[in-house]
Amino acid sequence: MEKKGLKQIRDEIREIEEVLSSVSQSDYSKSEKKEMMENLRRIMRKLKKEERHEVAIFTEDVFYGQVPTALLRDPLIQLQAKGLYAIMHSYAQPKELMATPMTFVSLDTLAKDAPLHKSNVGEWIKALAEAGWVRVIPRGHKRSNWYQLYAKKRRIRKA
Repeated sequence: MEKKGLKQIRDEIREIEEVLSSVSQSDYSKSEKKEMMENLRRIMRKLKKEERHEVAIFTEDVFYGQVPTALLRDPLIQLQAKGLYAIMHSYAQPKELMATPMTFVSLDTLAKDAPLHKSNVGEWIKALAEAGWVRVIPRGHKRSNWYQLYAKKRRIRKA
């Protein structure tokens, strides 16, 4: 979406907020007020989601990488793996719509960002997966894997 479109969404949100304020102070019946305000709030939530979605995808300054506190404090996970998790999380978009973010960032990109050798990146991902913080989902030959990032450690079933 262009900047103009984003500005338009923000203007529409401001308009709705003004209408909400005037409706709350009007002489409508309680049930009419309640219905109108709920409809306006629903529209505003939808617009705000669109705004967040567009910002998360098209502007780099809002990208971030998070690491769950439990992972940060896990003494069995090396610092490199914790940092790698944060880098992987920074590529998962849009975060606010996903309970468990997923990404298919390549090992080459992770190696460049870390900076680590590609084989070391693979080892740290394997360590995260074995510990239950990441699930690796193969996408096929010569394609980047999908990585599902967990906010809580998962139990790994041993075969």
